[in-house]
Amino acid sequence: MNLTTTRTRLAFGAATLMMLAPVSTPVFAAPSVTSTIDVGDGPVSVAFSPNGKLAYVTNYWDDNVYVINVKTATLLTTPINVGDGPVSVAFSPNGKLAYVVNQDFDTVSVINVKTSSSGPYDFVSVGDNPNSVAFSPNGKKAFVTNYGSEFMTVIDTKTRDTSTVTVGYVAVDVAFSPDGKTAYVSHSYPGTVSVLNVTTGTTETPITVEDTHQSSLAISPNGKTAYVTHLDNGRVSVITLR
Repeated sequence: MNLTTTRTRLAFGAATLMMLAPVSTPVFAAPSVTSTIDVGDGPVSVAFSPNGKLAYVTNYWDDNVYVINVKTATLLTTPINVGDGPVSVAFSPNGKLAYVVNQDFDTVSVINVKTSSSGPYDFVSVGDNPNSVAFSPNGKKAFVTNYGSEFMTVIDTKTRDTSTVTVGYVAVDVAFSPDGKTAYVSHSYPGTVSVLNVTTGTTETPITVEDTHQSSLAISPNGKTAYVTHLDNGRVSVITLR
């Protein structure tokens, strides 16, 4: 009995000390700027390679792309010359290619990421005043929004042949659902987001949002939510997708 009682008291005492002992809270450093990198005149867009080792930055006024070594935060190569007015860049899912939208040249530059050489560069002609580009999840297609055309350009990434799908004028941004079956397109005006069936190339009933200058669009990783930014009123439309 005495031994059992002693053990019980010791256990209770240890438990009490554990409850009374202060629990340390992890301390995390606040986000801060650790360095800056000179990349050229008029940087507009930046994208990370799928493996996270590189970052490409488009320079609108210099008509080139700078490559950053993410680990060292230094420039990796000399600038890659592209077309006039590069505004957007995206990597293929396998990381082998980078597509750069040249807004003032109505083209997309195709960059071999492995060589990252200075040229010559392959150009794919697209619509009037292209604005953004996105690869399908399987990497077989790239969609380019054309602000000045009523159609969006579809690039076959293997053959670089192009086709078009009608989505309406002033298309700004495009994003795919995670399964690649649907593409969503934001427009500067009016207050709608186009819904494109990727397989058939036909549009479905558009999604109504606020009628104020849409700019960027993003789909959540689980495909259930879309966020659309509105340049004019400082808000984001949150869309629940089916």
